[in-house]
Amino acid sequence: MLTLDRVELADIHNPEALVRAIYAQKPDMPIPIPIEKIVLANDIKKVERLGDAPEFVGMLVTDETKSYGQIWVGRDMRPTRQRFTIAHEFGHFLLPHHKQMNYQCSSKDINQGEKGGTPEAEREWEANRFAAELMLPKPQFVKRLGKVAAPCLSHVQRLSTTFDMSVEATARRYLDLAGFPCCMVFSKDGIVTKHPAKSPDFTHWLCVSLNQKVPTISTAAIQGDGLDDFNEIAADEWLATDNRHVPDRIQEQTLYQEDGYAITMLWIEDTGFDEDE
Repeated sequence: MLTLDRVELADIHNPEALVRAIYAQKPDMPIPIPIEKIVLANDIKKVERLGDAPEFVGMLVTDETKSYGQIWVGRDMRPTRQRFTIAHEFGHFLLPHHKQMNYQCSSKDINQGEKGGTPEAEREWEANRFAAELMLPKPQFVKRLGKVAAPCLSHVQRLSTTFDMSVEATARRYLDLAGFPCCMVFSKDGIVTKHPAKSPDFTHWLCVSLNQKVPTISTAAIQGDGLDDFNEIAADEWLATDNRHVPDRIQEQTLYQEDGYAITMLWIEDTGFDEDE
C-alpha cells in the first residue's frame, strides 16, 4: 500500500520536489505520517534502535546501488526525534546524489538548518529539508494551521501533536509556512543552545548568539511552566542595533519545557496586537 515507484523518483535531486513526487504517488498518505512503515515498504530491510549509546543519533547503511538499506536510530531519543531521524536517513537513501554507502549522522547533522560550507554539510541540510517536507507536508500543515490573526506557540503545540513531531521541528516548519515575521530562540537555563531560526521575512539580527545568556528581563530567562503569555519588551534587548533600524518594541512568548529547556518566539507585529485573538 505504501510502496513507491522508485524509478519515477530516481532523477529528482531537490528534496522538496522529491517529496512532492512521493505525495503525487500517495496522495492519501495518513497523518501522522507512518514513517517506519513507509521506509520498510521501500527497500529499507530493517529499522533498529540502538540502546546504551546516549550520543548516537542515526545511521544509514546501503549497498552500492541503493537497492536496499538499513537504518539505526538512538533508542534513548524521544519517539518524535526518532521519527524525524528515520525520515532524515530515508532522505539520504532516496536522494540520488547522496552516494555514500554509510551515513553516520550526529545531533549537529540532524539540526543542520543551513546549507553549510562543505559538501557533507550540504547533504545533511538536504536530508533535513526532505524530512521536514515529508513529515510536515506543506499542504496538510497549512490546512491544519488554518487562518490565524497572529502567531502563537499554541499553534506549534497543536500541530506538533497532530503530526507526532517534536515541538522544535514543528516550530521550525511553522516559521517557514505560517507567514509571520518571527524568530525562534532555543535555550536551556537561560543560555542559547542552538542557532536561532528565522522566518523568511524576519530580517533582523539578534544581539544574542549561541552559548550566550538570553536578556535578563526576558521571559526566556526565568524558570516557568508551560506556555507563557505574550510579553512586550524593548526590541534592543533582543535585536542588534549597529547601523540597523529596529522597532521600538518586540513581542516575545516562551514555551517552558522539561529540564530547563525553552523555546522563545520573537514577533515583530505590523498592526495592533489583540491578546484575546
